[in-house]
Amino acid sequence: MTRHGLRRLAVVTAVLMAAACDSSRNTATKSVLAPRLDGATSRGYTLLTADVNSDQTKTVTIDQRGGSIHVQGSALIVPADAVPGPTEFTFRLHTQPYVGADLSAVAAHGQRVTVFPVPLTLTISFARARNQISDPSKIVVLWVENGTVLGRLPSTADVKGKKVTTTVTHFTEYVPSIPDPNDDSGLNSSGPTLF
Repeated sequence: MTRHGLRRLAVVTAVLMAAACDSSRNTATKSVLAPRLDGATSRGYTLLTADVNSDQTKTVTIDQRGGSIHVQGSALIVPADAVPGPTEFTFRLHTQPYVGADLSAVAAHGQRVTVFPVPLTLTISFARARNQISDPSKIVVLWVENGTVLGRLPSTADVKGKKVTTTVTHFTEYVPSIPDPNDDSGLNSSGPTLF
């Protein structure tokens, strides 16, 4: 196994161990740190946690005319021409081990749809988060895959509504988070992101 592969394995193992050690009575007081792909530094993002497991999943069929799917104050807006025909969109809002949204789509012929020709608007509610958030306007959406942060998306936080909104062109897991103010990786900047 290459050095990069070993590093990735160590990062994934650490995340899984942290999740396994978390219990419902201490979730609200613990911060969950998400490692970046470069995993070599201790800097990262504090993921938002909730003290209650309130996962909810909703599935809606949306066609080329567009549509939306709403789950517990969160939403996915699919614009016209994002899909060529009837597509079953599934939005799973989860709260354990951290708050996040898993998105998936399946076309009428049974093939998974993972990339979209026009951006979709994703809003994730952080109303159930139990973290102490000193400045909610700094909350951003991260692109996470297999427990590793791959990128930060340009995001707009609605402090009063306790929501954060971004646009996405592919489906994976997305999580609201508090960026480390000392992070110098470039993922934390308002400049280029991974997509």
